[in-house]
Amino acid sequence: MKLLANLGGEEPDAPRTLPEKAIAAAMLWTRLFPGGATLLDHKQTPWPDELGPVPEDSAFAFLEDADGWAWFNDEASLQRLRAAGAENPGGANPAAVRTTHDKAFALQIAREEALDAADFLDAAFALDDENLAEPTAAAETIANRVRGWPGGLARGVLLKPRFGTTGRGQRRLPLDLPEALPEVLSELSGRGGIVVEPVLDRLADYSVQLLIEDSGNLRLLGCLAQCVSERGTFLGHEGEIDSRGRVRSGSRWEETLRERASAVALRAAAAGYRGPCGVDALSYRDAQGAEQL
Repeated sequence: MKLLANLGGEEPDAPRTLPEKAIAAAMLWTRLFPGGATLLDHKQTPWPDELGPVPEDSAFAFLEDADGWAWFNDEASLQRLRAAGAENPGGANPAAVRTTHDKAFALQIAREEALDAADFLDAAFALDDENLAEPTAAAETIANRVRGWPGGLARGVLLKPRFGTTGRGQRRLPLDLPEALPEVLSELSGRGGIVVEPVLDRLADYSVQLLIEDSGNLRLLGCLAQCVSERGTFLGHEGEIDSRGRVRSGSRWEETLRERASAVALRAAAAGYRGPCGVDALSYRDAQGAEQL
């Protein structure tokens, strides 16, 4: 089984290799994978056969269904897996990856599925590359929308590339937007657009891990608390194992997280996505001081 740990692979100019800092973590992950897993881009070294296959009841047992997997399953990843000898690569169709990885896709689902956090969902919006092609006009649009945000909600303005992970490429600006905003938007153009969000009084981060099976059915693997830096860079996960063996976040939002993540994953499945699926969430303090998800 070939494992392509192309972390950051969604970045247009990113090297399609495993960052050195992530090697240790990725090698630990491969201990959970079937015997003989090969970590591409790291000396092509397989794990010893004595590690054995994944137990049938393991959350990672689905990896036995294919001989190649990529973290970010785009067309280039599939070509590299096939070149490395994977005749039956697993994972989602690249077109479905492109659709569901778009932050505007997530924002649309959040608006349609969420029952609260209306202040945040009303404030956030997406712009595409066509909008950013006219940076002065785009800057004026952003400034007008930001002026309409409710008082007390935002600590600043966050510009996120629509295709990106772990905080890469984000720009955090003051509510009093700088005159150089058009230049900032020019630098962010050519990456599929941006999502504009209020910087929130963030309380906690979460991640629900699911598997979308070939049939389109969901399997919930676990719900975790995420450890992230101040700028949103992923650092790790924390979780609890209950008396039934379920992986839980330990948050009071546990059941809501599971329900909403399942709703998001079903929408991803309807868009053609298959394979492992992570749905992230955060809780924050709103303008009235109440905690929202």
